[in-house]
Amino acid sequence: MARKNYNWSWVLHKLLDLRPQLQRFRNSQIGDGHDSNAWEDNWLSCGHLSSFIFYRFVHSSGFSTNTTVREYIQRLDGVWPTDWCLSYAVLANSPLPSLHELVRDRVLLVDNHNSGVEFTFSTTWSSLDGSHPIVPWYSSVWFPGHIPKHAFCLWLACHHRLPSQDRMLWKHEPPDLECSLCKNCMDNHIYIFF
Repeated sequence: MARKNYNWSWVLHKLLDLRPQLQRFRNSQIGDGHDSNAWEDNWLSCGHLSSFIFYRFVHSSGFSTNTTVREYIQRLDGVWPTDWCLSYAVLANSPLPSLHELVRDRVLLVDNHNSGVEFTFSTTWSSLDGSHPIVPWYSSVWFPGHIPKHAFCLWLACHHRLPSQDRMLWKHEPPDLECSLCKNCMDNHIYIFF
């Protein structure tokens, strides 16, 4: 797994930050077991082992963090140790797969490990981003042919994020600020735009 470098761009840093969230869409289908990591890859129905087994336990059991699924299954003789099942009850319901010598491991991208829904970028993005209701002012701001600068300013105004005088208050006492248009009161979003 690539580690972040401070020389890399902000975009690449943000993409690397998404790895833990995207891990649930990545599923390893075991063939010969050579290409899948026993601890980090999602190859069991209970998820990847490192999500509930600590590395201290991994090392004390005689494994390394680079152990492949093949080495792992062969050392366990295809059956979970009894003490592991007692310590981690979820393992009892996740049988170890059998190895197929002539088939390589495959990485599948699925929406949900249990449902087997086919992977699409739109479903993945909606799962990460969540669903947001469409606000009533959406078509007034983001219409075809909008001027980006104006649309962005109106979007900020709808979210009350423009630096109006009421948002620039730093103290509890009323300042000597007044609207540059009417000189009667302090300006705010509602007064200026709506």
